[in-house]
Amino acid sequence: MNKAFFTLVLLFSILTSQAWASTFKLDRHRVVLDQETRRGELRIYNTSDSLQSYRVSLIDMEMDATGSLKIAEQYQFSAKPYLRVGPRVAKDILPKQFQKIRLMKKGKIPDGEFRAHLMVEALSTSSSQPQNGAVTVRANYKVIIPVFIKNTSSSTELTFGAVAFSKDAKNMLVSLHKQGPGHTSANLVVMEGEEELFRINQFSLYPELSQRDMSLPLEYQSLIDKKLTLRLEDVESKELLKEQTVTISEQMLK
Repeated sequence: MNKAFFTLVLLFSILTSQAWASTFKLDRHRVVLDQETRRGELRIYNTSDSLQSYRVSLIDMEMDATGSLKIAEQYQFSAKPYLRVGPRVAKDILPKQFQKIRLMKKGKIPDGEFRAHLMVEALSTSSSQPQNGAVTVRANYKVIIPVFIKNTSSSTELTFGAVAFSKDAKNMLVSLHKQGPGHTSANLVVMEGEEELFRINQFSLYPELSQRDMSLPLEYQSLIDKKLTLRLEDVESKELLKEQTVTISEQMLK
């Protein structure tokens, strides 16, 4: 399987999970094991009407400057050496029932933050034999979520950088800077007065990135001379983390 495939799987797991809601779902979007937590768990729910089995594995993925995640053969912040996961195969889960997957730290963990991605794959039960002259093909759905080991008391936060527009002036570019050694996540919101113009929920910067440029579909021509407020919100509580006011001007055109 190539790198593009894994990136596509992750995007599907975030954006189109309803497309396979009839097959299975997870009760967690991420797992965090901090200094006080040695064990964690999640549940795989069989939402279909038939018996299902699932394979569980750990993979490494790395984030590039655009925020895309790709499979990594060697990842310097990998949590795989410090994680034990079981069961690796969840067999014959009854319809509308679930299987617990347990995660546990292992070994001596260095100071810092480490990450792996847990991949859950539905194992096909379809027959591979041709029926009525046709071959039945059934997709094996996969969902990928991050697993973090935080063995540090250091905090990580985001700050705003430059605001500009793309060369064609059709997208606003907001630069965000990460301060601290770990990962951080937030919601990015653009406001004009009390009106919300655009929102990106739950974007992340992983340890390998110190900066990320967010591209928002907001055209320069419709915003020129307007005063906008950029907000960073906590993912869960929507509490305001950072705020910056900008006035859109010609100097922001690249």
